[in-house]
Amino acid sequence: MANRILIINNDSAQELPLSVMDRFQQVMLVVGKGQNNLPVEIVSQLLLAQAQYKVQIELVSLKNTNKAVFDLHFAMQLGRLFERNQDSQFTILSSDTTFDTLIVTCKEQGMKINRVEALQRLSAVQGGQEEAAVLVADAEEEIGLALDTPAAEPESASSRNHRLITSLIGGARG
Repeated sequence: MANRILIINNDSAQELPLSVMDRFQQVMLVVGKGQNNLPVEIVSQLLLAQAQYKVQIELVSLKNTNKAVFDLHFAMQLGRLFERNQDSQFTILSSDTTFDTLIVTCKEQGMKINRVEALQRLSAVQGGQEEAAVLVADAEEEIGLALDTPAAEPESASSRNHRLITSLIGGARG
């Protein structure tokens, strides 16, 4: 089974239901310069997920507050993470739609990735009901847990990184 990685853009920090956190093996919380405080709820939920489900937690602090530069650093971190985990499934938890162009480019390169705005939908579903099973299937597809589409032939790392950065720069200008 592929490793499932959740990447949280701290600007979108919200509840992280434990009933969903067990589906991820790794969580990366990305914060920008000037974000010196994390909500207690987020920290406690991450610590519980780490203790109960052995989820690896990583805090990544990006050095710049400028949105365009933050997005470039985010893309670079995502590329590095992908290089170490090429068979993994990535879910970006963020309400920032500017990541969508980057995600499309990543998918074109064979990366299993998507963006969601909330994880609560999965935790609200109760087992044993036909309607609930449909909601779970929809929600799993929404957060990238049921990605069965074949991946495209991967390019070299330098070519992929160039396309990712070009995509992000193009999205920032437009």
